[in-house]
Amino acid sequence: MRSRGIQPGEELLPEAVDEGKVESEKLLANEEIVAQLVSMGFNHLHCQKAAINTSNAGVEEAIIGCYHTWMIQI
Repeated sequence: MRSRGIQPGEELLPEAVDEGKVESEKLLANEEIVAQLVSMGFNHLHCQKAAINTSNAGVEEAIIGCYHTWMIQI
């Protein structure tokens, strides 16, 4: 099967992605959320991942994320 090129209604994707822009769009963990979770006894790295995975929505959401991470590792 061969391509017949760009078809009506299709749009070409950009050739390259600006690496600096991608780096700046990465979400970082909210350290206040992480600190609260760590004080509850959760692993620091898991807390960071939970905060990032929940888009820093809050401590309660991140706790659910920590439990989810912990359950996957068992």
